[in-house]
Amino acid sequence: MSEHNTHPLRYIRFVHRPYKRPDKYSIATPRQRFDHTRIYRILTEDVTRTIVDISTPVPRIVDGQKVTESIMPMFYVGGEADMDRYLRWLHNVALLDDDKRPRPIHVIEQLVDDLEEERAFLSKRDSVIMMLFPGQMDEVMVLADISPGKSKKFSIY
Repeated sequence: MSEHNTHPLRYIRFVHRPYKRPDKYSIATPRQRFDHTRIYRILTEDVTRTIVDISTPVPRIVDGQKVTESIMPMFYVGGEADMDRYLRWLHNVALLDDDKRPRPIHVIEQLVDDLEEERAFLSKRDSVIMMLFPGQMDEVMVLADISPGKSKKFSIY
């Protein structure tokens, strides 16, 4: 689900360090106006406490064949509602360790120009970077939980 960073990160600030799931009456990330020059990048720590990018397997149809592609979603500033849904899904479903506890999730705000400078390093990975506009996440992936033993058989984030 993640890959090592091979390049020092340049970022504006940590938005979540680490992410803490809010109660159901509040939001995790303060909402901002859309800004195409800044993105949110979602990271975690591996077992050696190295910061790594989070990538998510997504089923796709390519040339009539069903394939699974690994993507690293990054959200433009202004897409905080989509990012919060993704963070809740990671925290509750996708990034659980063997003890069913969530791994730490960190979010940085980064200039798109800084990310573009990293493209040469990031292009060597198996994951594809997807920069998502506000409201675009549902076109890319479905955040579902079909874990066995749940009271509800299927839930969407």
